[in-house]
Amino acid sequence: MFYRFKYRLVFSLKVLVSGGAGFIGSHLAENLAERGFEVIIVDDLSTGSLENIRGLIDSGMVEFHSIDVSRLADAEDLFRGLDAVIHLAALISVEESLHKPLLYHRVNVDGTLRLLHYASKFNVSRFIFASSAAVYGAPQSLPISETHPLNPLSIYASTKIESEFLVKSYANLYGFGWVILRLFNVYGPRQRFNGYSGVIRIFLERALRGEPLIIYGDGSQTRDFIYVEDVVSAFVSALNRNVSGVFNIGTGVATSINMLADLVSKLFEGELKIVYAPPRRGDISESYADTSSARRILGFQAETPLKRGLEKTLNWLVSRQ
Repeated sequence: MFYRFKYRLVFSLKVLVSGGAGFIGSHLAENLAERGFEVIIVDDLSTGSLENIRGLIDSGMVEFHSIDVSRLADAEDLFRGLDAVIHLAALISVEESLHKPLLYHRVNVDGTLRLLHYASKFNVSRFIFASSAAVYGAPQSLPISETHPLNPLSIYASTKIESEFLVKSYANLYGFGWVILRLFNVYGPRQRFNGYSGVIRIFLERALRGEPLIIYGDGSQTRDFIYVEDVVSAFVSALNRNVSGVFNIGTGVATSINMLADLVSKLFEGELKIVYAPPRRGDISESYADTSSARRILGFQAETPLKRGLEKTLNWLVSRQ
C-alpha cells in the first residue's frame, strides 16, 4: 500500500509505539499516523491518558492496546509484521525513583528487555529507544556530548543506562538497526501536572492561578528546554534514516531558571511574583546539549524558540480550563 504526503510516495510502515498515550508518545503517534504509518499504541495508562489519543482511536488512525510493557507475554502477536518499535513507555521521575526503585526497575528495565525480546523474535528491523540526559549526571564539560561519561545520580537515570546497554546488546546479537535518543528537558502540551512535573508546566500552572513562581537556589542553574514537536521530529528522523547510534536531542541552548521565570512572567504582563527557596538536593548547576551529531547524522535540529513554545503550551492549558 502507498500513501502520498508532501508530494512523495512512501511505503506504509508498521510501527509499535510504547507509551503512545503519554506526553511525547501521543504527539509522535499522531504525527506518524498523519504521515500514513500503520501505528500500534501500547500503553497501560498508568501515566498516559486515553484523552491524548481519543481522536486517533475513534478515527481508526491507530490501533490501541492497554498493556504493561513489562508484562507482554500474552501480546506477542502484536510484533508480527512490525517494521519498527519506538519505545517511550517509562516512569520518569528522578525523585519518585529514589522511593520506588523496584517499581522503576521493573517498568523501565524489564519493560525494555521484553520489548527487545519480542522485537528480535519477530525480526523487527529497527528499535528506537527514548533515553534521557539524566544519564550524564553532573556535567564535567559543556556542552554535553554523547561521549560524556555516564554518571547517574538517580535510580531513574540508572534504569535508562541499563536499558541503553540492553538495546545495544540485542542489536549486536540480532543485527537490527537501533537509535538511542537522549532527551533533554522536554515541555509542551499534554505534559502531566503533578508533584514530579517539569519546571515549565509547574511555572505555567502557578502563573494561571496567580501564585508566585518558586525558584530553588539562586536561579542561575541552566537547562536545555526543547519543545515536544521538535522531539517528535527527532524520532521521525531516527525512524527514516538508515543509521544507528546515540544522539542528544535538545536545542543546544542553555536557559537559566531566572530567564525562564522572566519569560513566563512576560506572558502574564510581568505581574508574577518570584520567590526564591533553598536549593533542592541533587540539582545540577548547568546542563545543555551538544547537538552536532544529531544535526549531522540524523539531519535534526530543533526549530521552536522557547518563547514560542511557552506561548503554545500556555494556549493549550488555557483551552482546557
